[in-house]
Amino acid sequence: MLHAAGLSPEQQRKLATSLISFLSQYRHLTDSYIIEFFTEDLWQTLPSSWQSALGELSSQQIADLLLDPTCKDRR
Repeated sequence: MLHAAGLSPEQQRKLATSLISFLSQYRHLTDSYIIEFFTEDLWQTLPSSWQSALGELSSQQIADLLLDPTCKDRR
């Protein structure tokens, strides 16, 4: 079980509820294959603020965010 250091049990419950809500809202993305992102135009299902932020990243920055466990800049 994941322990959120420094959080009270109530804060942990609220965090868990928020995470479940977030993951449920974007399940269509987490349950899809990468190819579906392109073939089914899942880009258009992202909030415009995400599109704007992600659109400004280079391919290398996106790869680092997704694949490099040492990447610290995950704004």
